[in-house]
Amino acid sequence: MLRLLVVLAVLAVPVAPAAAQDCPEPPLRGPQAVAPGSGAVGVTLDAPIVLTYSEGYFRPGGPGEDPRTLVRLEECGDCSGACGLGEGVPVPGEVEVHGDRLVFVPEVALADGTRYVGVALGSETALSFEFCTGRSLDAGPPRLGGLPRPSSTRVGPQCGLPEGGYRLAVSFPPAADDGPPGSIEYLLYLSRGEGVEAPRVVARSYNYPAREITLGVLLSGEATRAPICLTLAAVDGVGNAAVDPVPQCFDALTRTTFAGEACRAVPAAGGGSALGAGGLALVALFGRRAARKRRLA
Repeated sequence: MLRLLVVLAVLAVPVAPAAAQDCPEPPLRGPQAVAPGSGAVGVTLDAPIVLTYSEGYFRPGGPGEDPRTLVRLEECGDCSGACGLGEGVPVPGEVEVHGDRLVFVPEVALADGTRYVGVALGSETALSFEFCTGRSLDAGPPRLGGLPRPSSTRVGPQCGLPEGGYRLAVSFPPAADDGPPGSIEYLLYLSRGEGVEAPRVVARSYNYPAREITLGVLLSGEATRAPICLTLAAVDGVGNAAVDPVPQCFDALTRTTFAGEACRAVPAAGGGSALGAGGLALVALFGRRAARKRRLA
């Protein structure tokens, strides 16, 4: 199987030859992002705290701390007042680790109209956060407005792509949801392409306050020798998932767009499953994630 080189694109940075371009330093080892987003309001009462750590943090050979010691959450009373860490009442809960994600699940439902403060610790960095709850549970999945046609630009050698390739970018409005926007995670899947046997995540982002979500990815020339399909999914703070049923299928070289249904009918490279089967894989993935949603006490 041809090797697929996929790295997140930094869309605003001009391309420079690899020899003249300084590759970014790896992030400090520790928490990188949190959901609900810090400062979020109207957080649903059944929301867990999901912390994204630097890649490989919890793998063998990582820092090795007990994950149960890495996150603290405190209840601080009414949302109208200010509160700092150490001034509130500790919130007991359980910790789960899934890949590079640490999930803190409170033992009982969050209190309505209440401010919460917390901190996630790491070996080289820490992340403080706070949010205010609303008065409801999260009842349904996000509602996506559809995936528009991505742009495709030829790029030269750069970090993670020594022989150059193509930069793909797609922008779309935030999903609608009954929970806080900052808890929605968007995942862009490469669901068809040269050497692709199963859908794989090529870009992801949380919906921090914004009028438009932009996801970008760099693909090698090998990966774009055949038409490709991108599929968008969104997962809210309690694991409810939505998958856009119509992928964007196109040729990155000629920028020719194919109808989603026509693209589904074409088997994946190497005799693999059609895109429809890939869609089932997406549903199964999110079904497992949703199954971890906690029961309210």
